[in-house]
Amino acid sequence: MKRVLFALLIVSLIWGCQKQAEEKPKSETPAAKQSEQSTAERLDQMKENAPVSPEPRYSEDSKIWLSSAEGRPGEQVKLEVRYKISEPSKTIVVPLTYLGNAEIDSFSWVGSSLEEYGTKPVNIRNDLKIFLAAVVPITEPDIPAGEGLFGSLYFTIDKDAPAQTVSIETTFVYPGNTLTYVDTLIGAVTPQWESGLIKVIK
Repeated sequence: MKRVLFALLIVSLIWGCQKQAEEKPKSETPAAKQSEQSTAERLDQMKENAPVSPEPRYSEDSKIWLSSAEGRPGEQVKLEVRYKISEPSKTIVVPLTYLGNAEIDSFSWVGSSLEEYGTKPVNIRNDLKIFLAAVVPITEPDIPAGEGLFGSLYFTIDKDAPAQTVSIETTFVYPGNTLTYVDTLIGAVTPQWESGLIKVIK
């Protein structure tokens, strides 16, 4: 029961703002505002009841990292998000932000070590320059300890981009998503982070 409750909390935090990169924001109506308020109240209630650790632990043995790429203006580049966890996990959450003349086209689970898991919400917000993805085993076994490919990020470099370095770092994404995995005791663990970049060449 605790496992399902925690999984639902994570999914709700991410799923609530999920959208495609090219989707335009909709105009707010009174009904929409009321629905958002109702959702926020439910999330607050879930957070109060969720048995999560008050403070995350930091792991020297676990890491999430991003590869780097090089490309010219107008080209698409691929970056791999990889992970290493030292203990079985119930959830992995990866929030990223980027700075520079490029946009995320898509995120792919193809070839991922976690591809078989059913609940894998993804949120791409190029307007805010943030990305968020998670894997949440619900009916499946825990994510085993070990190393593997989390997924692949595809960026397109702006056509008029000058020569530069587009930096990609981990970040905090409202309302409560940080670089985290959750061990089998339902405790939040913060892994080490290694950033990636896109080198724009002319």
